[in-house]
Amino acid sequence: MGDLDDATIALVPEGALFADAVKLALAITLAIHDCFYLAAARQLGARLVTADGPFYRRARGEFKGMEMLAGCEVN
Repeated sequence: MGDLDDATIALVPEGALFADAVKLALAITLAIHDCFYLAAARQLGARLVTADGPFYRRARGEFKGMEMLAGCEVN
């Protein structure tokens, strides 16, 4: 994760993500706030790194750009 120092920050209006986030929340039974992160990553073609094991396990089937934060694989 050393490349975070060179990362680009992108702000995405929630209105642009709402429909996709709702579809994801219903499809993979995740909380809507988690699905906003997932929808943003999909829209931007960005990598999504998480320390949330249950979120990772459910969402990775919908988005191949998911990564589990090193050392958090057990949760």
